[in-house]
Amino acid sequence: MPTYGLRVTNNNEQIIIDSDEGFPHFIEVDSTTIVSGNDNEVDFPTGFEFNKLIFARPTESCMIMEAGNTGGARAFYRSVSSSPIQLIRADVTSGNVADHDDGYGLNVFDGSAAASASTLVFSTNTSSSLDIRSVGDYNDIAPNHTINVIINSTAPHYVLLPGSYTYTYNEAWSGPFGGASFYIEQQRGYQFNYTGNHLDSIDILNKIMSTGGGILTTTPLGYGGGAYMIVELRS
Repeated sequence: MPTYGLRVTNNNEQIIIDSDEGFPHFIEVDSTTIVSGNDNEVDFPTGFEFNKLIFARPTESCMIMEAGNTGGARAFYRSVSSSPIQLIRADVTSGNVADHDDGYGLNVFDGSAAASASTLVFSTNTSSSLDIRSVGDYNDIAPNHTINVIINSTAPHYVLLPGSYTYTYNEAWSGPFGGASFYIEQQRGYQFNYTGNHLDSIDILNKIMSTGGGILTTTPLGYGGGAYMIVELRS
């Protein structure tokens, strides 16, 4: 550690903040709400494209994940078409806290240059923070299994949309020797479980099902094998 700087550790001696490392924390930088409607599949709105760090939150019991059947613009799927979906976009503190020097508080800079918004790695002058409740890899979940993450809170919890996935394919055909059908359903995503406005838990899904061909019953998805994440928004 250099002569000047700040390092914060927890009671297990794990580093929480180290200005020498220069790793900025993540914060909410934008938000929007997809209103209720008649569509299960909804395009990502402008500024919330799938290749950014986008988190989503339905306000009632609902499955949510990125959609793979749109054939055009990238979209996400909600199992309850009338459910409003709240979206937030996260980014690093560096360059995203313009008013960090207003009033009182604590700012931590990486020391690479003069203290400024571009070298900011932590600040108490942000209006919100994201706390990770659960994180992992879909490939670590056995096919057709779920992980139930107990939340037990009315605080807003969001899930990471990029990396999730849902896809269905259904085909039937006939020929001189009879007919056949083929069906695939794949889901890697989340199920929110509410009682009223109380979020009981979130299920992390890894559903892979096929009929008619006997394939994909144990094969992970070629896409959507990224990380899953649940975060709590403090604001």
